[in-house]
Amino acid sequence: MSIHPLAEAWKKEFASTPTRRKKLPSQHSVFSLVRGFSALWQSWFVDKLGVCPGNPWQDVEPPKTDKIEVRIIDDDTLTHFLGWLDERFSGWELPRLFLETKAVTGCRLADLCGVESAQIKDGRLHFRADQRKGRKAANVQLPAALAAKLDAIKGPKYLWETHPAGLKDAVAKMGSPTHRIKPDFVPKRFYYWVTTLFLDYGKANPDRPKIHSHQLRKRAFTKAHEAGVTERDASIAFGCNPDTMHRHYIALDEQAITDRVTARLADALAPKPAENK
Repeated sequence: MSIHPLAEAWKKEFASTPTRRKKLPSQHSVFSLVRGFSALWQSWFVDKLGVCPGNPWQDVEPPKTDKIEVRIIDDDTLTHFLGWLDERFSGWELPRLFLETKAVTGCRLADLCGVESAQIKDGRLHFRADQRKGRKAANVQLPAALAAKLDAIKGPKYLWETHPAGLKDAVAKMGSPTHRIKPDFVPKRFYYWVTTLFLDYGKANPDRPKIHSHQLRKRAFTKAHEAGVTERDASIAFGCNPDTMHRHYIALDEQAITDRVTARLADALAPKPAENK
């Protein structure tokens, strides 16, 4: 194994240099960057473009990292969050419908923001391959009541196209100025607006757990696991590699599992007393 000195030197310097917050980068940050640089270099500079003879990152050892606990939005927090949205926006239904759709489909945020109205058909939400990170088309059966509500609010082109007009009305009811709200719908702009909902909820509810949109996807995988759905089937349904799903998307009560396993095996694991002769 031959480690490239410049790549190794960069890793050590980055890991030992304080950030703007005067703290050292986490080991997870260093790990992600080293792995990311290696993948980028190999895929593009070596394989695709052929401008480099080799990958200087391939033998750079990422730091050892502790497993990060998977956190999901629990049912109580989700109910509270949706209630907060209803109150904040004076009953405007679109924010709630968007998050309910994300919760039941388990999709990524970017997958859902640009969905077109024609993709709601026969009670199903149809995702095109180009709309999903995994580049594979899928369609998801929606609860009948949710499908009917989505059909009622969809715009001429996009499913969430009424967002600018609805936001303007809701903000006006707050007594706040609305002149900076752009009248056209842009999926990317809508994406960033949704992310602010979670940030604003955290500021308004400092005693509540901090949440973000991707936890709804993790919630879907965790609910599938709790319902006895196999990891293979859940990974197909929600579009994810089974190994990635197990490591990053399922919140397990590991203490309860440990207690259950050790209790079941207690007799088998215990040393046997010597037989009297």
